[in-house]
Amino acid sequence: MGSQQLEIVFSIAKNERVSPENGLKVLTKRLRQKWSIETSKDIFREGFLSRCRYVIFASPQRKFSTAEFNLLKSFLDAGGSMFFWLGEDSEEPIRTNINYLLEEYGMALGMESVIRGVFQKYFIPKEALISDGYLQKMSASQSTDTKNQQSFLFPYGTTLKVKSPAVPLLTTGSACFPMHQPICAFASVPKGGKVMVLSSGLTFTDNYIDKENNLLLLDRLFSLLTAEKLPRFLPDESDLPEAEPVLDIGENSRSVFPVLEATENSSMKLSSVFDTLFELSDLTRVIEVLQAYGKLSVPNQPLTLIAPKFEGTLPLLQPAVYAPVFEDVSSPQLEFFNFEKEFAAEKEKINQIYTEARRTPEDLPTYISTLANALSIGPASNPPANTHKEIIEFIAARVIGFKRSGWIS
Repeated sequence: MGSQQLEIVFSIAKNERVSPENGLKVLTKRLRQKWSIETSKDIFREGFLSRCRYVIFASPQRKFSTAEFNLLKSFLDAGGSMFFWLGEDSEEPIRTNINYLLEEYGMALGMESVIRGVFQKYFIPKEALISDGYLQKMSASQSTDTKNQQSFLFPYGTTLKVKSPAVPLLTTGSACFPMHQPICAFASVPKGGKVMVLSSGLTFTDNYIDKENNLLLLDRLFSLLTAEKLPRFLPDESDLPEAEPVLDIGENSRSVFPVLEATENSSMKLSSVFDTLFELSDLTRVIEVLQAYGKLSVPNQPLTLIAPKFEGTLPLLQPAVYAPVFEDVSSPQLEFFNFEKEFAAEKEKINQIYTEARRTPEDLPTYISTLANALSIGPASNPPANTHKEIIEFIAARVIGFKRSGWIS
């Protein structure tokens, strides 16, 4: 490459977890819009750093030697800038000794993992969504539209220890544990160099750079790292809220303490009242209890609430029932009736029946029954006529009676 000036160089000399060819393709494409990008494993070769402006160590996995630390210090004294991405496994197990260099500039990687205390969008607690992580002076320099875009995703990160001359830039916010602890810091070397540390090595990888406003966070951090003149106001240690201790819930849950009501006059020592040796650690009977459900034919179900019955002085309430509404009887279908046949005289009915009747022995009973209905002869007549023989006898008796009385001339 000769003496060509290199702007941004990604180191792969310490077995970095990610690189522009592995996990940083979106980031590389975005940075190439303004700067030239190079990947090299010859960072610590003599004279190489003198041709670089910005060097990024993306989650180094190996230790630095003393000679390599001296080269990095000389690079900073010459006006170069470095950006370290460190994750929760950068110091445990001891994979890199980068704290040896960072402590000289007021920064050190902590041992506390950052987790989300309240669920929001992401199911893995270590994929921490931080919505109030910008310190006041960092967000005050942004426009009104940008203030509404301050949430970012901080995956698998840890806290930082920051003291002068370094300044904190980002914190864990109020919804993550530990609360309000630095996660990004910045230090300026008197001779012009800059050191920036982000305690998450995955924030700007391809899997997370498009989440929330991580792209906006990238632009802000690089604008500060590459600025020729630093902002007039930068956050400092006084901008960090005081650390709030959190109870060890896991440790406290192992011991059960009885409740004691305090009295006004108590001469006993408070430390002698509680029994710290009382523990519920015997769980050997749990299996036998669960097996007893089947032996006793008792369903293994959670207890249900029995509905209470209250005794009251009021009389029992009666339901308000309204009388049913019945539909009116439909009108008869008169079109199916033959009115001339229904209202005809008896003589006309007899003539019609005689005309329509068949002259066969099998139809004789039907003819007699139809004729009896037309003459209103039946059980209700006097004398009653139920069978065909009785009907004929009834008619014959009436005919003989008419003839005796001379009715027919």
